[in-house]
Amino acid sequence: MLYERCGRLLHAERNRRLFGRLKQQKTAETEKISLSRALHDAKHVSFGWKYMSGVHANPLSPA
Repeated sequence: MLYERCGRLLHAERNRRLFGRLKQQKTAETEKISLSRALHDAKHVSFGWKYMSGVHANPLSPA
């Protein structure tokens, strides 16, 4: 009985660690996607303002 209980406790601890790691990984991936989108939006807005304000007539040509 004691051996079975010890085994269950060890498995439960392992499962908690694995679940914690998976949750941490998912949070990190979500944050990475969010930051990537924010960076893309920031670049797009920056480019859009330059183009709309007439700083560059042709956005591909050097100033």
